[in-house]
Amino acid sequence: MSGFQSPITIGNAIEKIKRNEFLLPAFQREFVWKSGQIETLFNSLMKEYPISSMLFWKVRGDTKKDFKFYKFLDKYREWFKIHNEHISSDIINDFYAVLDGQQRLTSLYIGLCGSYAYKEYRKSWIDSETNLPTRILYLNISASSIEKEEYKFEFLRVKDTENKDIYIDNEDNKWFRVGYILSLHNNSKNYDIDDFCEDNDIKKEGKKILKQLEKVIFTISNINYYEEDEQTPDKAVNIFIRINSGGTYLSFSDILMSIAVANWKNIDARTEIHQLVDNIRAKGYTIDKDYILKSFLYLYHKDIRFQINSFNNEFIEKIETNWNDIRDAIINLFDLVKSFGLTD
Repeated sequence: MSGFQSPITIGNAIEKIKRNEFLLPAFQREFVWKSGQIETLFNSLMKEYPISSMLFWKVRGDTKKDFKFYKFLDKYREWFKIHNEHISSDIINDFYAVLDGQQRLTSLYIGLCGSYAYKEYRKSWIDSETNLPTRILYLNISASSIEKEEYKFEFLRVKDTENKDIYIDNEDNKWFRVGYILSLHNNSKNYDIDDFCEDNDIKKEGKKILKQLEKVIFTISNINYYEEDEQTPDKAVNIFIRINSGGTYLSFSDILMSIAVANWKNIDARTEIHQLVDNIRAKGYTIDKDYILKSFLYLYHKDIRFQINSFNNEFIEKIETNWNDIRDAIINLFDLVKSFGLTD
């Protein structure tokens, strides 16, 4: 039944993501949070601040066929690995589609189970460890003070930490690899935080911090959510648009994109449009989905302004029907521009 459900722990949520019980619908935007936002989220959790409620849509039976669904991103690489992996809903059981809460849940998943790579200052946009070093989330357990509720999280480079569970930096600060808390909590050999602290010479203060981390991940039920149970795809899209239309980070074009990809019948619009943008970027030209949406309007509409009413079913059907020609025309355009010797 639709309504607010009993809250769950972050540990529960992570397991559901791993088991593909939490997925993302095609009309969801992609992950956009910066590394600093993820660090701040974990800091807030350690202080036991609320992180706001979420909205999940229970997807059952034949409704799974109405949209394409995607897995959560775990290994984020700025610019180069930002797209979610598609999953066939035919091979999975009923699941929850996340309508609101994706940024927070993805941040938790990356912090506990994945990695985050962003471009180093003054480096080129080349996908290498030199330019975009892979980073893992760590928690400082020596300089922090639990009395003052100062918890320092930071994404540290793997080439420095070597992915160790405890990393000691040049200033003798001890850093704990945040994801290892999952192993300490679930270890079947009865090897817990006390044992870990004894083996790694972690003092009383550091142990308190690790105990607090374990508490906020596995004990406090801080994932509050509203469950929508009605199996009406249009309602899910409308709910998503309604709750996000006033958001700070969701642009109007994001909303238009959500409408477009939700209504293509035979083509995976999300994947196609992202691949086209990546293709043009690989040629050395900076475009985004706004350019593609404007192209749709320029080619097939009388009004090129971004308006929700413009993206009606008839217009979207026309775009899908002509997609191959639109895609090829845009690619050919930038090939022509490049042949003229024009740069970005």
